[in-house]
Amino acid sequence: MIFQYKQWSLFLLIALFFFGTGLKEGVFLFAQDESVQSPDNESSNVSSNPHPIFVLPEEYTISGRQNISNRLRAVGASNSISVSEALSLSIQLARPAIVHIETTSIHKPGGAAIRHVKELNNESGAGFIIERLNKQYVVTNGHVIHAEENIDTPQNVNIYLADGRVIHPEKILSDPATDIALLQIKGKYLALDFGDSDAVRVGDFVLSAGSPFGLRNTFSSGIVSAKGRRNLQVGKTSSEIQDYIQTDAPINPGNSGGPLINLRGEAIGINAAIASNTGYGEGVSFAIPSKLANAVIEQLILSGKVERGWLGASFDANYSTADAAKLGVFAAVFTNRHTPVYPPRIGARILAPAPSSPAGKAGLHYGDVILYFNGTVVEDKDHLVYLVRITRPGMTVPIVYFRNGKLYDHKITIGRK
Repeated sequence: MIFQYKQWSLFLLIALFFFGTGLKEGVFLFAQDESVQSPDNESSNVSSNPHPIFVLPEEYTISGRQNISNRLRAVGASNSISVSEALSLSIQLARPAIVHIETTSIHKPGGAAIRHVKELNNESGAGFIIERLNKQYVVTNGHVIHAEENIDTPQNVNIYLADGRVIHPEKILSDPATDIALLQIKGKYLALDFGDSDAVRVGDFVLSAGSPFGLRNTFSSGIVSAKGRRNLQVGKTSSEIQDYIQTDAPINPGNSGGPLINLRGEAIGINAAIASNTGYGEGVSFAIPSKLANAVIEQLILSGKVERGWLGASFDANYSTADAAKLGVFAAVFTNRHTPVYPPRIGARILAPAPSSPAGKAGLHYGDVILYFNGTVVEDKDHLVYLVRITRPGMTVPIVYFRNGKLYDHKITIGRK
């Protein structure tokens, strides 16, 4: 009798365990469901409320602030390595893969009767070696190598390795819209890994490497000052597509093309520009994030060019945080919260989708607010335009949009710009 009782108790415990596990998984899968539905049938694809992708930043909740405080205490009590040691080790990892770059251009200083002569460009810069598909490349800025002039003359580009050797690229690939250039090189060299720029936080310690004023393999340090800087006019080389990481790590002419490095010795960005009234570093510098760089590099290697995504809709430039609150966006996204939150991620409000465009075919309407695009919460219209343009044409991606007080899940196939 006692044996039977133990058997039944054990069976009951096992059943409860599997039931509980299944229930949790079922709830999770339901919350993440993004099945393809037609937006015209609004009741069929109404999103769960609140949607799991929209959460308040940790530092703006009481429990989150307590969690942050506990983590800070744990860090202080741990025996982790010092910041100075982490900086030194990161430099040791990165240094062999960082290169100095100089270019020579051919031009006519006088009339047609004068022969072409080679002249050293005034600007030099930096880059770093990566490996893709068992081939090696140097990543740099297009403006460092004057890519449009030298795309067919790679012999005009001199790459100085960390050990003093000088090599030339076999091929130059370039994307002017992002100011990224890729130099294919022959041989086997030590390479630098890319880190995840999405995981970078404001306040993270970073290193900047390059050749300021021609001083090769120079490192400076600072913190990440901001992320997602767009629509900037910085210097003469402002790129069309921007999502810069801003840092206070000092950089100067010659740092362009060098890596921005985290404390794991990974490249989380490519130094690209400085904000300055004098032309020299004043503590505000910008780097192309590794997420954008990787997307561009992948297309350059596979097809030799970069295709841009297209949604086919215009957006309300005057749409504001106050408009989002009035429409009820915050109330729909965050339970029992009608007031704006920080950071003010308000999405992008559609004005006019073209009938034959991806937006029109997906059934998006005037006044719809796109809040989520392919894994990312949309901050504003400029952010959405950026996200669309770095998405490869033909990809089908999940979106969440707001309409008439409700959130809707959908998927949309991106067109070609």
